[in-house]
Amino acid sequence: MSAKSKKSAISDKTCFVVMPFDLAFDAIYENAILAAIDPIPHLSCVRADDIYGPRPIMADVWRSIQNADIVVADLTGKNPNVLYELGLAHATQKPVVLIAQSMEDIPFDLRAIRCLVYQGDRNSRDVLKQQLTKAVSEYLRDAETASPELLAQYVVLQISAKVAAERSRDTSKKEGTTSPRLTSKDPMEQLRALADLSEEAGESYSYKADPTDVAAVVECLDSPHGEIMLAAIECLGKLKSKVNAYRLHQYVEDPNPAIQEAAVRAIGSSYDRNAEELLLELFDDRPAFSVRKAIVDVLGRIGTEITVSRFGRIIRDTDATGRRLREAVKVLCKLDHYGGLQAALDVDLDKLDTPTKLTLTESLSELEFPSGSTHRKIETVLATLMEDASVDVRGGALAVWCMNSSEDWGGFLDREIFWKHLFAVNEDVVKAFLQAVGLYRPFVTEDAPHLIELQKKYPFATDEVMNALYDKAGLEVADFMKQFVVPDSSNTQSAFVYFARNPIEDVADDCRREMREGSANTPLLAAVCLARLGDQDAIEFVKDQVKMDMAYPWAKKYAIPVLQAELAGASGAQKRTLNRLIKSIQ
Repeated sequence: MSAKSKKSAISDKTCFVVMPFDLAFDAIYENAILAAIDPIPHLSCVRADDIYGPRPIMADVWRSIQNADIVVADLTGKNPNVLYELGLAHATQKPVVLIAQSMEDIPFDLRAIRCLVYQGDRNSRDVLKQQLTKAVSEYLRDAETASPELLAQYVVLQISAKVAAERSRDTSKKEGTTSPRLTSKDPMEQLRALADLSEEAGESYSYKADPTDVAAVVECLDSPHGEIMLAAIECLGKLKSKVNAYRLHQYVEDPNPAIQEAAVRAIGSSYDRNAEELLLELFDDRPAFSVRKAIVDVLGRIGTEITVSRFGRIIRDTDATGRRLREAVKVLCKLDHYGGLQAALDVDLDKLDTPTKLTLTESLSELEFPSGSTHRKIETVLATLMEDASVDVRGGALAVWCMNSSEDWGGFLDREIFWKHLFAVNEDVVKAFLQAVGLYRPFVTEDAPHLIELQKKYPFATDEVMNALYDKAGLEVADFMKQFVVPDSSNTQSAFVYFARNPIEDVADDCRREMREGSANTPLLAAVCLARLGDQDAIEFVKDQVKMDMAYPWAKKYAIPVLQAELAGASGAQKRTLNRLIKSIQ
C-alpha cells in the first residue's frame, strides 16, 4: 500500500495544503492543519513540500491541486507563491478554506470566502484545529454543488486571539455562561456561541444541556439573520432531546430548501428514534436536490433494515433509472450490517447507466471491512465492471481492485487478476486507471516486474511507473532506472530521485557528471547518491547545496540521511552546523 493510509482508489479524498515554505509554519501545519484533517474519514492531507515526486515542483503542485478535493491555503504574509497556487485552485473550481494570522493578509476580493484567523500560540492553534475540521467537513459534504461563486456565500466565522484565550481559560462549562452570548446583539458573537455550544454538545452522547442555553438557542431560531437561524438548527440537533427533535421536525417541512437541508442534517445528529421514518417520507416527496443529498448522507449513517427495505425496492425496480438508482446505491453500500451492501450488489448491472456504475464503484471503494458473505459478490461485480464499455468505469474498477487486493479486504481479491485485466485493456483504459489511482501509489515491491512491463508497453505511463518504483529496491528496478540517467532526458530527475534513495556504484560516473553539469534538483540528488556510497567530495557538495538553498524542499529532504551520518561523528561547531542544516530541512 502507499504511504498514505487511505484505502479508496477513486473516492478517497485529498486535502492539499498551500502555505509558505518556512520553518515558522511547520508547527501550524503539524499541530493544527494535519491534526484537523486526521479525524475526517477517507481524507488525507498533503503539503507541497511533502511531495517526494521527481518532476519539477510546480508540475507536482499543479497535479496535486487538480487531484485535490479541497484546498487549505494559509495567506499569512501574502506570500506570492501561495497566492499563485490559490489562483490555480480557484481556476480549477476547487473549494478553498482560507486561514491567516490577520485579516490584513487576505486580499479584499477574497474576503467573502470563509477565513479562519489564528495566532501562532498553542491555544489559538487548538481552536484553529477544531474550526478547520468543521469547515473542511462541511465543504466536503457539499462538494457536489459547491463552486467558487457558492463558496463565497459561506458564513465568514473569524477566530481571534481573544476568543482563543477565553476558551482556553474556561475549559469547563459553567451554568449560564453561554446564554448571554447567545442573546447578544452582535451577530458574530451569537454565531461563535452557537458554534461553541454545538461543538461541546457534539463531543458527548450523554451531554446534558443547560435549560437556559436551550431556551437561548430556540430564540435564535427567530433571528432575522439566516446564518444564525441555520446555526441554531444545527445546534438543536447536537443538543439531543425529544423536545428539540420535535422542533426540528417542523423545520424539515419548511419550504426553504436551505432550512430543510439544515434540519435534515441536524436530525441526523439528534439520535431521534423517529428520524429514519421522517426522512424516508421526505425523500418520497422528491424535495430539492440539496435536501435529497442530505437525506442520502444521513440515512447512510442512521439507516436500519427499514431503509434497506425501502431502497432495496428501488434497486429491484426495473423502471428505476438515473438519480434514484445512484442514491439507492450510495445508501445501501453504507448499510452493510443491515444487508444493504448485499442488496446493492444484487443490482442488475446491465440496466445501470455509466454515472450509476461510477457511483457503485465509488461506493465499493469506500468500504472498510465488508462482511465475509459479500466478498465473492464484490469480486464478481468488480470483474464485470472491468469489462464495461465505459473507459472511466473500467479504469475506476481496476483502480479499486488494485488498491484493495490483499491487505485491506483480508486478501480475498487476487492481485494477479488485476494485472491480467490491466494488460488486457486498451490505452485509454490504462490512462483512466492511472488517473483514478492518482497520487496514492498503491503498489508493493512484488509489483515491480509488472510496472516495468507496463512502461514498456505504454511509454506514456513512464512518469507514473517511475513514481511507483522510486521506493522499490532491487536489481531489476535499478537496471530499469539506469536508462534514464542520460543527459537531457525528460526523466533524468526521476532517475536520480531513485538513486538518491537506493545508491549503487554503477551510476557513480553519471552522478559526478550531473553534479558538474546538472540543473535544478539533480546535482543535489546525484551528490546524495555518491555521498551515501562514501564519496567525501560529494558529502561536502551536499552540505554546500543545502546551505545555499540550491534545491526545492522536497529534494533537500533526501540529504537528511547524509547529514545525519556526518552528525554521528561530529563535535563542537561542526555538530552545531549540521544540526542547523538538518533543522532547516525538517
